Parts: sequence; C-alpha cells; structure tokens
Amino acid sequence: QNGLERLVFVLLGVCVSMVAVGLGLAFRRRRQMAVLVGKLRPQDVLAPLSLRVSAHLLDLGLITVSAEALAWTLGLQNPGILQNAFLMTADVAHPYFVIYLLYLVLAEWAGGATLGKLLMGLRVVTDKGDPVSMWAALVRNLIGYFERNPVLAAFLALPTIFFTPSRQRLGDLLARTLVVQKAALERFKEQRLEEASTRPAPLAKGGGLDAAPPPEGKGGSRDGGGAGAP
Repeated sequence: QNGLERLVFVLLGVCVSMVAVGLGLAFRRRRQMAVLVGKLRPQDVLAPLSLRVSAHLLDLGLITVSAEALAWTLGLQNPGILQNAFLMTADVAHPYFVIYLLYLVLAEWAGGATLGKLLMGLRVVTDKGDPVSMWAALVRNLIGYFERNPVLAAFLALPTIFFTPSRQRLGDLLARTLVVQKAALERFKEQRLEEASTRPAPLAKGGGLDAAPPPEGKGGSRDGGGAGAP
C-alpha cells in the first residue's frame, strides 16, 4: 500500500512538472521561431542549456515512475525516489539503473531523441550531423549517469557545457555527439544547400569538357577548318 501511494505521488509530481515545462516550452518555441526567420549561424543550431535541462528532467520523471512501478510490481527492494536520483553506483541489478540506461540508449539510437528531447524539439547527432550509433549513445549516457547526478552535475556536466565551443559535456566529447535543435539543424542544412547552389561554379582548368573553345582564326574554327593545323 505504501508503495502504491508513493507511485501515485510520483505520477502527480511528473504531471505538475510537465505542465510547468510546457509553459516554459511555449515561451522558448516563440524565441526559436524568431531565430529561424533569419540567417542561422552554426552556434544557433546547438541546443540551449534550458531546453536540455527541461528535457532531462522530463526523462528522469519517466524513468523514476517506471522504476517505482517495476519495483512495486515485482516486489523488489527500492530505496525510494530521492535515493535513486542521488545513487552514485552503477548497479546492474538495480531497476533505476537498468531502465535509465536502456531507455536513453535505445531511444537516442533508434530515433535520435528521448521523449523529453522530442517534446523540447531536440535531437542527438554526431559532430558531423549524422544519426548516432548505439555505441555513441551508450558512451554518452553511461558517462552521463554520473555527470547528470545532482551531486556532481554542477562540477562535471554544467562547466563543460558552458565552456566548450559546441556545448558538450564529457560524455558528448568522448562519444563525439552534439545536442541540437531539430528545426534549426534542418534549416541550417537547407541554408547551406541554397548557398552552394547560388555560388558561381569555378572555371575549368586544362582541356576538359568545360574548357572554353579556342577563338576562331587562331588554331582552328568551330567548323573544323583548322583541325589539321600543326
């Protein structure tokens, strides 16, 4: 009975958190649309820290509820919500750690984003803009399990996000991944294609197909009159 009551309170807390994040997201999306109207710079594609934190808090809520439900259903020992969040060891038999790693790795590998990142309009990509591999998703989230810990986040995750040019934490640096805004990334790629299509083609060198024909009267004419000239 106590476990069921705790699960209900967790669900209520997640609902309240989602409403609060939704209000902040609506304000943030308005700012995103204003950015997309103009010409984007590479740094405009990167995800702001506020959206990354909001997305991770939503994911943590889902993970916590799932861990509580699994522990209650199977009758497993579960220390509680706060103890799970502050857990400093990677216990492979612990419901929280198992769900945490499986959810984040599989979601980012299969779809490029967790549910929290989808709601925030974010994606995880490689440093070349490609979808991440399972190995990259595993590396960034296994290291992130310790980096994102509430005790260590202020000393590990936040400083590297603030001071690295591409806003990467240690897990991203080792996995060579970036967290970007999906709409901004797509717009940036379109912008690069438009710039490439309007850029003048370079002049061909040598005697290729694109070389300019010789002027008439100097070594040959277009009708073949000078074909036999030495």
